[in-house]
Amino acid sequence: MSIIHNLNYLNGQSRLAGHDITVGMVVRKVATDGIDAFCESHEFSRIELRDALKYCMNEWCVSSFATFCEGCTKNPYYSQRESSRKFWEIARSVYNKEFSEE
Repeated sequence: MSIIHNLNYLNGQSRLAGHDITVGMVVRKVATDGIDAFCESHEFSRIELRDALKYCMNEWCVSSFATFCEGCTKNPYYSQRESSRKFWEIARSVYNKEFSEE
């Protein structure tokens, strides 16, 4: 899996290894732009994005003790905000649409 987190980098949020983009950012962008458009514009592979979506939809941030993504309802700072989202549900929806046959 290409997902890592470091408490001293990006506020400890889970991110794609070798990139400065959090799993939460990936989930938001692929939900609006689509997997292929995101891959082209950010030079990511479909495998990297699949890993990020799996990480999020399976809520591995909880068991890995990573800092929850900004904007996710799991993050206490965002949990009561109207603008927050359940990223793991969005990730599951995109994953099922894009990768269910793999």
